[in-house]
Amino acid sequence: MWVLVKKMTKRQHCAVLLSIEGIDASGKTTLVDTILKHYEDKGLKVAIFRFPTRDTPIGKLIDQVLRKEVTLPSETLQFLFSANRSEMQEQIHKTCHTHDLVLFDRYLDSAVAYAVAQNMSGDWIRTLDKSCIAPDGCIFLHINPENATFRQKERQKSSANKAELYDKTKFQTLVHKAYCKCYPLDTTASHVQSWATPKIYPHLLVQHINAEESKNSVFLNAIEFLEKLLKEKQS
Repeated sequence: MWVLVKKMTKRQHCAVLLSIEGIDASGKTTLVDTILKHYEDKGLKVAIFRFPTRDTPIGKLIDQVLRKEVTLPSETLQFLFSANRSEMQEQIHKTCHTHDLVLFDRYLDSAVAYAVAQNMSGDWIRTLDKSCIAPDGCIFLHINPENATFRQKERQKSSANKAELYDKTKFQTLVHKAYCKCYPLDTTASHVQSWATPKIYPHLLVQHINAEESKNSVFLNAIEFLEKLLKEKQS
C-alpha cells in the first residue's frame, strides 16, 4: 500500500533516489543488493549508500559505539549519525548526476525512528538533517520484532558479527512503533505531519512491504514500486 508522508528539501537531479527502511534484520541489505543486481543486469547505473557509513572518520567512531567499544550519551550519538549523513552529501549529490538509481540502506527516516524510540524529538532530528538530499520514495519493510531478533541471532551464529548496541527485541519494538507512526497507513491521521513542517517537506511516496514473505515476493513488490518511480522520473 502506498501512503504519502512528508520529507526533506527539494532538489534537482537525474537519478531516482530510493531509501529502504525497517528495523534491524528486516531484510534491508538483502533487498538493496538484489535490486542493485536486477537493474545493473538491465544496464542501469546503480549506486548504494549504507548508513551509518562506517569507513569515514565519523563513521569509525560510530562503529566503535555500536560495537560497544566506546560509550557515548544517546543524544551525542544522534549528533554523530547526523554528521555522518552530512559528510556524505557531496558524494550523494555527485552520484545523482552520474547514475540512474541511488539506493539507501537506511537513511533519514531511520534517524527519526531510532531517536523517537529513545524519547527524543523527531523534529529535532529533522532539523539536524534539513540540508540532506531527500529520496523520491521509500520502502518500509514490516516485520515482527521478535521474528527479526530470531533472524539476527541465526545470522550471528554463521558469522563473526556480534550483537551491537541496538540489537535488543524490546528496543527494536519501540523502533518499529516509531516507524509505523512515521509511515501511517491511515493518511488522515493527525500524526502524519507531527514530525514535519509542511513548508520544508514535500510529499514522499512510501511502499509498505511485508518482510516476512518470501525474499522473491518482497523483491517483486519492491520492483513494482520502483518501476513506478522510474517511470515518473522519465515523464
